[in-house]
Amino acid sequence: MNARDYDIIVVGAGMIGSAFAAALRDSSFSVALLDAGAPTRALPEDHYDLRVSAISAGSRSMLDSAGAWERLHAGRVGPYESMYVWDAFSGGSIGFDAAEIGEPWLGYIIENANIQNALLESIEAADSIDLRLGSTPRHLTVEPDRCRLAIEDGGTLSARLVVGADGAHSWVREQLGISLDTRLYGQRAYVCEVATEFPHRRTAWQRFLTTGPVAFLPLATGHCSVVWTCDAELSEELAELDAQSFGRRLEKAFESKLGAVEVVSPVTSFDLSRRRAARYVAARGALIGDAAHVVHPLAGQGANLGFADAGSLARVMLEAGGRGRDIGRLDVLRRFERWRRSENLSMLGMLDVLHGLFSSESEFLRRSRGLGLDVVDRQDWLKHLLARRALGGQVAKP
Repeated sequence: MNARDYDIIVVGAGMIGSAFAAALRDSSFSVALLDAGAPTRALPEDHYDLRVSAISAGSRSMLDSAGAWERLHAGRVGPYESMYVWDAFSGGSIGFDAAEIGEPWLGYIIENANIQNALLESIEAADSIDLRLGSTPRHLTVEPDRCRLAIEDGGTLSARLVVGADGAHSWVREQLGISLDTRLYGQRAYVCEVATEFPHRRTAWQRFLTTGPVAFLPLATGHCSVVWTCDAELSEELAELDAQSFGRRLEKAFESKLGAVEVVSPVTSFDLSRRRAARYVAARGALIGDAAHVVHPLAGQGANLGFADAGSLARVMLEAGGRGRDIGRLDVLRRFERWRRSENLSMLGMLDVLHGLFSSESEFLRRSRGLGLDVVDRQDWLKHLLARRALGGQVAKP
């Protein structure tokens, strides 16, 4: 079978890989977007998909420029206008409100599948993108001027650049010989959808316990998506509970802030870790999203960092292409790496500090963190600065 030639091959058609490809849909680049699987396009009718993301205003802008925002199932997009965080030990708290910074919303809670469907629809409407679902990569060869990707059906694809958007266990990262630093947090996250006695008031809620934070994220239906992070000891207890008992424990952990809690979906869980690629680029290759970094979910920034990667790389590609430069050259790709790696490392470091601070058993640190929350809550300028950063204005539009 003859090789198919492209400008860019993207491995991984999840949200981030699809966002990068869709960002190039109106460009002169020919793009192959391939994935070993074929995502289910139908959204569950009786409950929300358990994988949801808190999408910042910056990520919304990126999705809009990729032609995806207008294609979202609008009835399943849950905007939130405020955020409230409090500490179980000290009682310290902080609140954010979109109106205080002149914005309509702080962000949006959206199912990952809803976002991915919208991106794939945008891609399918583009003549320049070849969507190849069910294509499993087998071997990557990097040559001076191109890379060649063999797939399991016996075909070969070639391009000036291969982009790894294939998740935390990235095959592309391994093929490029990029090492990975991994840290296990010793925590497990439990995820489910709940109905609450009192309305969520379009507020994202988070309570920090010494065993880990519990977050209630507002959904468009009036329900909440819950992410309960806990240590190994508590995780073993929760794993044995039925839905009703889990709901009661959840209500207690959340201090009954929204009244009685009823679990209305399956409960799933996964171990938490931090992953950091040593490099984001190599000759003829680049990594974006979870292939480059995985962060703790306590701030809900994983998807936003990935969309920032996708938008930034797309912008670098468009600018390089417009100047007639070789988009796969290291000097071109290193501009993307410098741009995104510093930003991502800053976020990883901040999340590690927060994780250590709120999981510490030191009474001094416990009291200090509560005082810190109260102090920041009284400093409008600092709250506004933090809120602006959370809005994600740094996400690059291609």
